[in-house]
Amino acid sequence: MEEKILKYDKLVIFLVWAGIFLPHLATLPVNIMEARNFITAREMLLDGNWFLTTMNGLPRYEKPPLPTWLTAFSAMIFGLKNIAALRFPSALMALLLIFFTRHLSLHLSQSKRFALHASLIVATSFYVVYAGRDGSWDVYAHAFMIGGILYLNKFLSADEKLYQSALFSGVFIGLSFMSKGPVSHFALLLPFLMAYGVVFRFQSLKKKLIPLVLLLISALIISAWWPLYVYLFDRSAAETIAQIEGNAWVNNSVKSIFYYWSFFTQSGIWAIPAFISLVYPYLKTKVSNPKVYRFTFLWTLFAVLLLSLIPEKKARYLFPVLIPLAMNLSFYIEYLFKEFKNFKRVEKLPIYLHFTLLILVGLAFPFTVFKLFVRSLLFLKYWYFGASFLMIFLAVWMIILIWKNNIVKLFYTNILLLLTVILVAFPLGSLFYDNPDNISSRKITIAENTYQTTTYSYGEISPEILWQYDQHKLPQVDRLKHLPDFQKATFLVNENNEEAFLSNFEQDYNIKFLINIDVNPFTKNKKNHKRRLTAKLFLIEKK
Repeated sequence: MEEKILKYDKLVIFLVWAGIFLPHLATLPVNIMEARNFITAREMLLDGNWFLTTMNGLPRYEKPPLPTWLTAFSAMIFGLKNIAALRFPSALMALLLIFFTRHLSLHLSQSKRFALHASLIVATSFYVVYAGRDGSWDVYAHAFMIGGILYLNKFLSADEKLYQSALFSGVFIGLSFMSKGPVSHFALLLPFLMAYGVVFRFQSLKKKLIPLVLLLISALIISAWWPLYVYLFDRSAAETIAQIEGNAWVNNSVKSIFYYWSFFTQSGIWAIPAFISLVYPYLKTKVSNPKVYRFTFLWTLFAVLLLSLIPEKKARYLFPVLIPLAMNLSFYIEYLFKEFKNFKRVEKLPIYLHFTLLILVGLAFPFTVFKLFVRSLLFLKYWYFGASFLMIFLAVWMIILIWKNNIVKLFYTNILLLLTVILVAFPLGSLFYDNPDNISSRKITIAENTYQTTTYSYGEISPEILWQYDQHKLPQVDRLKHLPDFQKATFLVNENNEEAFLSNFEQDYNIKFLINIDVNPFTKNKKNHKRRLTAKLFLIEKK
């Protein structure tokens, strides 16, 4: 079976990517990170703010603009209101990431089978799937960086095509910076260099000095030109934003230094095998290439250690760790394929546990969904029946394969299970979005037309609300003395600013509450309901 897959490995990888990253891209609501990106892309297209980027008309320099440029180009072709089109560039970057991982794995191991497994594991790891279906910045930064590392590895390990490898590495490292600043440099490149130095050593660098300079210069030019442009033409805003961003790394979402040490769970369906692959004393003498295994193990470990040193911690920051972890796991998968039938019972237990959990998920799926959403399934019944049949079928198929000790087919069934979730079960996710009070920001436009007003925001409004607003921007007013001259206007105000807003206007203006705006997909009694996704629209008229 696997020989046929290996023969068409690139096609298999492409089909797995297409099945995971393309279907139902518009199903999930736009989140805060996406909203910031989409608003900035919209203002690029409508206002021409391609270099001095803005969000709601205010400077938006927190992130470099490359991902937003690509989002804007997609919107230019497919339309600004097409959510799937706005997320499509991220899916393309996931494809780039997967193939760069394949080529890097192949170059390190000289094994086509190892490279196939590594790329399929990356493609199906939880946070890679999430980021590749999400219209924000992470997948861009890490995809370009893996490209940079691929050519850097070629540069360090060979004496041919040095200038070509150096130039390509520098370009991709620079493009990574243009996607999310130095994030991937710290989380992927630096731990790669640390692990490479320990395992392979940096040999013959003196002979490669000139192409190395080319690498550094090309990376520097591509990385530095936009920040320099912003600094020259909007220095004050750039310095203020840089200071805020620096403080955020130290003061926001501060977690324990041990927060990331369950990092292997972020690989999703591979969590248990990923953990076993990190038991270095167990595997170091069993893998096909101990030296490369040591390298991928250290690369993974150094990445987690470095991320743990940063005070600001979020689960999604572990995304880059999943790339070397996938290569590390590939060694364990390769060992399973060769020796599973000869394993002692205790060695088989983690694999039995892994597939038992997947089997239970498959068997429980139809009953759990029916119990939770029995009143709402009518409009999605075909998706429900299709997903239920396939999940039960795959669960039963896994039971048969476990009985036969067929670990090769179990590996690919693991991937088929995730494909089933994305292709057939994913539309059922909309059943969770049950807020009966959901009122889109587009209602503001109706009020504007009714009362013939311009709408302002008093204080900051959440990006998700701004994204839905039809009229493109809500000019922001923070204090009474900054008010524009008007006889009548509408104001959008969030809960935190409502008291100050009313006290400022109660003497000289008539105030009329018009409507609550609520873009929460979840009802008020659920934990996921967020107050920042609500605001009130008021009509203000001078007395």
